[in-house]
Amino acid sequence: MNKTLIRFTFTALIFLGLNVKTFGQGYDIKITVEGMQDSVAYLGYVFGDQRFLTDTTRASAPGVYRFTGARELPTGIYFLYTPNYFLELIVKEQKFSLKTTKEGAFRTMEVTSSPENLVFKEFQMGMVELQTQKQAIRKKLEQASTAADSSAIFEEDKQVNEKLNDFRQNLIAKYPDSFVAKFVRLMALPDVPGIPEYSEVTDDLERGRLKYEYYKRKYFESIDFDDSGLLRTPVLKSPVIHFLDKVVIQHPDTINVYVDKIMTKVLDQPDAFRFWLVTLFKKYQESKIMGMDGVMVNLAEKYYLTDKADWLSKEDKEKLAEEVEFVSPNLVGKQAPTLQLLDTLLSPINLSQVKAEFTILFFYDPNCGHCKKSTPVLLEEYHRLKDSGVEVMGICISTDIEEWRRFVYEYELDWINAADPYYRSNMRRDYNVRTTPQVYILDKNKKIIAKKLEVEQLAGFIEQYRAVQRPAGED
Repeated sequence: MNKTLIRFTFTALIFLGLNVKTFGQGYDIKITVEGMQDSVAYLGYVFGDQRFLTDTTRASAPGVYRFTGARELPTGIYFLYTPNYFLELIVKEQKFSLKTTKEGAFRTMEVTSSPENLVFKEFQMGMVELQTQKQAIRKKLEQASTAADSSAIFEEDKQVNEKLNDFRQNLIAKYPDSFVAKFVRLMALPDVPGIPEYSEVTDDLERGRLKYEYYKRKYFESIDFDDSGLLRTPVLKSPVIHFLDKVVIQHPDTINVYVDKIMTKVLDQPDAFRFWLVTLFKKYQESKIMGMDGVMVNLAEKYYLTDKADWLSKEDKEKLAEEVEFVSPNLVGKQAPTLQLLDTLLSPINLSQVKAEFTILFFYDPNCGHCKKSTPVLLEEYHRLKDSGVEVMGICISTDIEEWRRFVYEYELDWINAADPYYRSNMRRDYNVRTTPQVYILDKNKKIIAKKLEVEQLAGFIEQYRAVQRPAGED
């Protein structure tokens, strides 16, 4: 397990105040570490990829720390922490004791009244041995001088990996009902039961599709969202993110189906609901993949901006609602919002009047440095592409008409020039024009097919889009 010291981040603060059990006889955990001199120790727990402190105590004698409380602690991986020591343990039983030495850790540990920590000790000891072997192999690989040596070392590493997998599987089989077995299962990607051959299906593409659907379904079903204890381990998040990133087609509509399935599974589990909502929202809010803001909007509208996220303040909800208002109208796949603007002669011009296979919307500000750099590049691309069905509508967001006209004249912009100097349209909101430049690509039906691209990427995108849309067999 990772022994990185505790760090609190802004994201972590979102989780503060997580629900804990308020019934039972409380907890009483005594941990003795011979050789320790620290007078204060902390008890904390793992929650996804974060760590939190839940209790503190003073040593009753050198190296003797006792944690007690009236409430039961939720099941999970916990840790003893002092400035000079770190030890992981399992909390499932509420009253138990551990005794070890400062240098011995699990090797010298004595466990009383905690079957889970006995299993955890066995797990840790086995992992330490195998990880030591892998470290030795890495050193040998660094020193290898020939291809033959490297090949032999890779084979040795493969054998250790097999031992590692066997060790995990044997531990699971030996203690199938233990909490340790549950999180060990998730340390590797879920093992999908044998995929049917579908030998009765003669079409290769259809057979491949059926196998993919089977794998996707079984993989997702094998992840246990019902055990809240797994939230307090570092291993639950990884297989879910792998599924969303590597198994599911990277299209917001497809991802939303599985994101909603996850949220539905944990809707009645407050801790799990908060964890997955925060985790998934952050993931797709920060995604660099075009179109994934559609997943962020879905999570906001269905869960954050309803009474389901009851921990969110009124102010935070208002800020999020405002963000959604700017992002939602211009999601990839949506019909482009109406644009009723003026040309340089201040005559009306409408987006619907533009007839082209592809329309590039280029929102700019004449005083924007990046816009000044991007404009001539886009103009060159436009001259190269316009005969192949590509049109550009350059839209100035400035209200200074003369400034706009000077910009058009200076750069010799012979594309469709438009602006909204009198604020008669909602383009700044509908197209999220809070910074410039902003670029959108529309298809012939004025549906948004791309956005937030650099102008240097436009030609490549259009070429790839045409290739994907071209009927099979057509040159």
